Formats: sequence, C-alpha cells, structure tokens
Amino acid sequence: MEPKIYHLFLPLFFKVMILCIIVLLTAIGFVLVWFTTTSTGENVPPPLIAVAWLGIMILPWYWVLTIPYKIQVQEHAEIAFKSLLRTRRISAADIVSIKPDPTQLGFLIVKLRRGKLRLINQFDAFHEFIADIKSSHPSIELHGC
Repeated sequence: MEPKIYHLFLPLFFKVMILCIIVLLTAIGFVLVWFTTTSTGENVPPPLIAVAWLGIMILPWYWVLTIPYKIQVQEHAEIAFKSLLRTRRISAADIVSIKPDPTQLGFLIVKLRRGKLRLINQFDAFHEFIADIKSSHPSIELHGC
C-alpha cells in the first residue's frame, strides 16, 4: 500500500517573505560584526552586541528549518515528519496529544512520549490524518483540531 502524504500548504509569497526577513536580519548581524570590529570611536557599539544578534538569529533559522512541510504515514502506523533539516520518524502510538499552540495562532503542538513537534496548521487533508490517528489510537487527546 502506498503511504499517505500530507503536504503543507503555504503560498509562495509567504515562503519568500519569511526567507527574505530572516536573511535580511542575519545580514544586519554580519554588517554589525564588520562595523563594530573595523570602526573606532565613542559611538561604536561593542562587538559583543553584534555577536549576540547573530546568536539570537540562530533561533529563527532553526525554527524555519525544522518545521515539518510533509507528513508521511506508512501502513504500519509509522509517521514521518519531514522538514528541511531532518526527518523525524515516530510510531502513531507515541503521540500523546495534538493541541493548538497557546503562544501562537495557527500552530499545533504534537506532544510525543519523548518530546514534541510544532506544526503549522495548514496541511492539505489534515482532518484525514487526525481521523486516522484517532481511530487507530483512541487514547490520543485532541483539542482544537
């Protein structure tokens, strides 16, 4: 049997916009590093600020590169959440709950026995995925899905 595949639906404009914003903010960090290390004077900020800026920029890059864009369900209840950086394979029995993220609108938290996943709530036919998971494992908590 072919695996069921659920694709993240995001308009191209949104993808390009997010990428441009993160690239721009990262470039600002590199310009700050260059400016603070080559310039002298009273009004030049310390280089530590530029390094801190780049350190903070690691978080949005990690977030964007690890958000799943494809969910693949095999017939033997193995689920693969594919992102740009990695693929997490779990058993459907490992899912404890699926709930909206209380800190951000439009995101879901998939709580696992070990860890959790953040999903953008924009997958094609996601209701089928939820129904299949719930039918095979009725103990899964679903809230707002």
